[in-house]
Amino acid sequence: MRNKIFSAICGVVFVFLISSLLATQANAELQPNTDLQKSIEEARRLCQQSNNPKAMALAKQAGYDIDKLCATVSPTGSGSSVQRQFDASPVLPRAVQTAKKTQLEPSDQLGGLDASGQSVEDSAELRLFGYDLFAGDPKSYQPNAQIPVEPNYSLGPGDELRIQFYGKVNDYFERTISRDGSISFPKIGPVGIAGLTFAEAKQLINKKVTEEYIGVKVGISLGTLRSIHVFVLGEAHKPGTYTVPSLSTMTNVLFLSGGATNIASLRNIQLKRDGKVRAVLDLYDLLLSGDRSKDLRLQAGDTLFIPTIKWTAAIAGQVRRPAIYETEANPTVGQLIELSGGLLPTAYRDRATIRRIDSSGFMTVVDIDLSTAKGLNTKIQNGDHLSIGAIADDQRRVVTLSGNLHYPGQFLWREGLKISDLIGRIDNLKPNTDMDFALLRRELLPTGKITTFYVNLGAVLANANDSSNILLLPRDRLIVFSNKDDRVEVLQPLLDKLRMQSRLGEITRIASIRGTVRLPGEYPLTENMSLEQLIAAAGGLREQAYTQAVEITSFDFKDGDQMTSTHRAIDLQTLIDNKNSNVILQPHDVVSVRTLPEYRETLSIELKGEVRLPGVYNFVQGETLSAVIERAGGLTDSAFPRASVFTRESLRRQEQQRLSELSERIRADIGAINMEGDKPVDVQSEERILDRLGEQRALGRLVIDLASILKKSTNDIVLRDGDSLTIPEYSQEISVLGEVPWPSAYQYNSRHKVADYIKLAGGVDVRADKARIYVVKADGSVRVPEGSGWLKWRRARVEPGDTIIVPMDLDRQRPMALWREASSIIYQLSLGAAAIASF
Repeated sequence: MRNKIFSAICGVVFVFLISSLLATQANAELQPNTDLQKSIEEARRLCQQSNNPKAMALAKQAGYDIDKLCATVSPTGSGSSVQRQFDASPVLPRAVQTAKKTQLEPSDQLGGLDASGQSVEDSAELRLFGYDLFAGDPKSYQPNAQIPVEPNYSLGPGDELRIQFYGKVNDYFERTISRDGSISFPKIGPVGIAGLTFAEAKQLINKKVTEEYIGVKVGISLGTLRSIHVFVLGEAHKPGTYTVPSLSTMTNVLFLSGGATNIASLRNIQLKRDGKVRAVLDLYDLLLSGDRSKDLRLQAGDTLFIPTIKWTAAIAGQVRRPAIYETEANPTVGQLIELSGGLLPTAYRDRATIRRIDSSGFMTVVDIDLSTAKGLNTKIQNGDHLSIGAIADDQRRVVTLSGNLHYPGQFLWREGLKISDLIGRIDNLKPNTDMDFALLRRELLPTGKITTFYVNLGAVLANANDSSNILLLPRDRLIVFSNKDDRVEVLQPLLDKLRMQSRLGEITRIASIRGTVRLPGEYPLTENMSLEQLIAAAGGLREQAYTQAVEITSFDFKDGDQMTSTHRAIDLQTLIDNKNSNVILQPHDVVSVRTLPEYRETLSIELKGEVRLPGVYNFVQGETLSAVIERAGGLTDSAFPRASVFTRESLRRQEQQRLSELSERIRADIGAINMEGDKPVDVQSEERILDRLGEQRALGRLVIDLASILKKSTNDIVLRDGDSLTIPEYSQEISVLGEVPWPSAYQYNSRHKVADYIKLAGGVDVRADKARIYVVKADGSVRVPEGSGWLKWRRARVEPGDTIIVPMDLDRQRPMALWREASSIIYQLSLGAAAIASF
């Protein structure tokens, strides 16, 4: 127990020390720090406790890289923020710093401008180009120490040479250049090689050996290379002193220090040696062209200095790489575009804008034309923002074909192009195309106002000279419809456009049609649209349409005080017969097509089972069940009319709704009882009843006395559409179900009562509710014998086809009337479904 507590305490302390170490290292200055050194020592001691997995796990869960941290504070490392080891750098990857930075933060803003001199509002979506280069792990940029060393590599103290003598003398030496710059050999003595290139040193050593050893040749290679100390100063992410391999270049050390800050220059990184600038590195050469020719190798004592950024300009819009770029003084617009990767094909060259802060401190705009040399040679000032827009998405010499076609799309417009030319052959139309109606949408120039034209597609394809074969104009769009699909979704954008372009004194050119048409709704009112054309646009009339009195409601908006409406009835059949007559519609007209009086759709009933001619029978409104059975030839000799199952769709929907409501009520009651905590409900019984209830599907059964109906001794059943009658064969079985040892069916015996059949089934179970035993009659009705107690069942008679139900005593768990109701419903539905399924 003590060990567990100690491990937990060590884990907490370990995480705390790690946090303290990282925070202290992040703020460390170049001078040694006593607190930092103490934290390093504490972390080093805990890192040595590798047998404490719990502490390690806690630190990893806190998000720390334990392996890297322990390598950083290992005994072989310096443990100082002043001297950072290349292969164990504590510098966090720059991805942590910049990945979530989508816009310039307040810390980057100076007086309403960001670090680049751009307006914060204008440049919020642009990023400084090139700084993402420093994202990632600095170890990824470590120089490869295994590659061959170039002949011009400059040797120095700490470099190791591997020398092989062969010939008359075979010997092997590993010599490290000492601080005085020399190595020594037997018989030769010290040889000074520090400051020589590797090629010069090989030549010198070879000369010395051949002079002292006759017949001996020498092979020379480099072993372990020395480490050097360099300074990284200025706008580095982590300035300081770094110990790096001697093969390191300017970029290696730059990455090791975490890269440059967001106000650092990427194009003027200076290498200083002996107080003089020996080289200037432009990272844009590396980023834009992959040129590393100026990425020089460092020497001990070198300083890498990163100055602040001086000149910037932003470019946005239709260029390949929008960003804020560091530029030389006063570049041209063309040079800035070249930095951004060039213009996109969608760039609008005729006009671009430069937002600029003028000498008075206010924002101004300069327009330039990129299609001219003058525009490309325009000088950019510090902090300028160049915006290049896109060409308008405006197809001027095209026509569009859309809708129910195999090959919709845009096509080149030409003089004399007609609808028949655009569609081509009828094979281009998909099946179920509406040949009576297509819609042509046209934009009127120069206002862009929308107008529409009715097109009889069948007439156009049949005769190219038909009046519907309209001569097309640029930007026309022909919409072809299907007979099966709704047109509301396709037409809604066009209707919205027509409403939006209406102005004072204008009426939206839309007409409506409702009633017995295939596709009622709103439609564009085309030029000189007739009543017949609107009906065709709505997919045509339904078969029950009453054509002798189609009503048109028109609205008059001329009176500025109020709107008036008029109604007129049109005999559509007379209109169709008279080819010369035509009814032209007005904006906002509403056409109402009525239904034929006394029209009814086809009504049917299905007869199954023991009828002489079973099947589906159509009937007229008001026809009765006995009449249809008579048409079906009556019942067979083996029919059992008392057990017939008559179902009705409207009853089925009502019963299904009640089943859902009962399930919800049971769930609510169970929850309420369980919350009382007095006597909790048996969860397994609850789930069984609810599952069984959920499996049941309502039948919509109507209990009828078919035998009496056929004898005309009781009221007949007036049929409804979708009714069904199932008549089984005569059954001599009595079924016993529920809480009995052997639920089964038994041969009918006229002398047996209910109690006798229950006795045949083994008697009632201990879980049975003897007081609530009931009988489901063959016709679906339920009988509960009169009287009280168990003796009442000794007097109760049953008939062939009846089912005796012995329910569970639900009061043994908790009085719940709903459970009893659910149990009864399940049994009745199961019996009815079984009777229907048998056919």
